[in-house]
Amino acid sequence: AWTAALPAQAVQVKVEDGWVTLSGGGDWHYQKMAAAVCVRAIRGVRGVHNQIQVRPVAGPGAGASA
Repeated sequence: AWTAALPAQAVQVKVEDGWVTLSGGGDWHYQKMAAAVCVRAIRGVRGVHNQIQVRPVAGPGAGASA
């Protein structure tokens, strides 16, 4: 089944005083945002530092000159 989530191995999580720091990388911006939304929904989370880096996948013709 299709999912918008990042693979678990793509994200590192650090928690300190209720603040969650997300780091790692993904291919799409919506995955970065979805990870933060999921974490914010957890009881006890005071805030999220979303440091996930988006590494877009190059599509056909990427880098080709016109």
